Amino acid sequence: GRPNIIYMFGDDIGFNDVQFTSLDLSAPSTDTRTPFLNQLATEEGVLLSTYYVQRMCSPTRASFLTGRYSFRYGLSTHLLEPDTKVSLTRQVSLISEEFKSAGYKTHAIGKWHLGFQAWEYTPTFRGFDTYYGYYNAWSDYYTSQYNIIME
Repeated sequence: GRPNIIYMFGDDIGFNDVQFTSLDLSAPSTDTRTPFLNQLATEEGVLLSTYYVQRMCSPTRASFLTGRYSFRYGLSTHLLEPDTKVSLTRQVSLISEEFKSAGYKTHAIGKWHLGFQAWEYTPTFRGFDTYYGYYNAWSDYYTSQYNIIME
């Protein structure tokens, strides 16, 4: 059968926030224990350890999901704010849509942050069978409240 494919996208994670970034796992550079991530990164997966992202999360997510540079569709210089009527264009397919068309089940967990001005721009309308998370940034994991103070 087909292989199971899992993409883990760590957003806003510091280099020393996980143990598998240490040169020697017997002397990790952090006290945070990440044994399952260590195993995935060192034994079962492909660890990409160079800087592959944009300077903000919306452009990085867009590039990851489309396989294209984010400047090609106008998302290279800003975050998608909740009061902005802008979303990742529907004129490009996402990796989730490609996997789904190949017969895979697709699921996403976490932050979307690619716009949600209408339902057709949200994850379950963009090729994910299920989605558990929130649509924008600065949301509290425990209360699901949008917590930002605008000055």
